[in-house]
Amino acid sequence: YWLWIAKRSSFWCRVLAWPFVPCRELLENPGNDCGSGGSEFDPDNIHIDDGENCIRRKNFHAAIRDDYKFLGMGQAASKVADRAILFEEFVAREVAAKRFELKLKPVDTHQQPLMIHGHCHQKAVGAMKSMRKVLKLIPELDFKIIDSSCCGMAGSFGIEQEHAEMAMQMAELSLLPALREHNTSRIVANGFSCQHQIKEGVNRSAVHVATILREALA
Repeated sequence: YWLWIAKRSSFWCRVLAWPFVPCRELLENPGNDCGSGGSEFDPDNIHIDDGENCIRRKNFHAAIRDDYKFLGMGQAASKVADRAILFEEFVAREVAAKRFELKLKPVDTHQQPLMIHGHCHQKAVGAMKSMRKVLKLIPELDFKIIDSSCCGMAGSFGIEQEHAEMAMQMAELSLLPALREHNTSRIVANGFSCQHQIKEGVNRSAVHVATILREALA
């Protein structure tokens, strides 16, 4: 599993992480310092009590999946890249392959469409197709994928004082107006920085799609 590859192997750390992560520090302190509340099994989001090494490992995902694969780093790096997938991609793949079956029931969406905002990495790797497939597994679910650009946060960019105003202007282009139009709808946004921006912009909480699936379990 990609989350622990670089931590467990000096070779893979140097192949996949260097020079972005100092391998010596990572390998000399290999303990699991992911936070409580299932952070270890939530590689797409940084939890408030995650430790430094946990955050570093989670940040490998985009680099492993995209950057290193196209830098000509060999068959081994490509093989690892092909196994770096997002939660919704994993669920969609396993269901399609009939390796497991989810027994689901309808969920409460407050009589409005469930509003879906995809974060930039999801869109960049084409994972919104998988998001749609996963949501369609839930019976009677009415959902709408918002035609939005970046929420403006761009990781930590929008938190910085000099960028905060610009970040909110980006959110106001399409994301926040769509949420105000459906002012009592529930919101799904897998990106933790997107969740923060939505909270700031419309004072509503967004959840990861895994939360919706958990509620739908029959």
